[in-house]
Amino acid sequence: MQLTRKGAARHSELNARLLAIASTMGIALDEADIRKTAGIVRQLSDDVKVRSERLS
Repeated sequence: MQLTRKGAARHSELNARLLAIASTMGIALDEADIRKTAGIVRQLSDDVKVRSERLS
């Protein structure tokens, strides 16, 4: 599965927003930590989607 150009652009936009918001939270996380966390959340989301499609 691949994102469309529009989807990839939207993903980049949302990721940039997430990083901007996270940088103002005062939590001692660097960009690498934030990116890793975002990747884990994305994996969990993908897994939930796959499992819900199997149940449909």
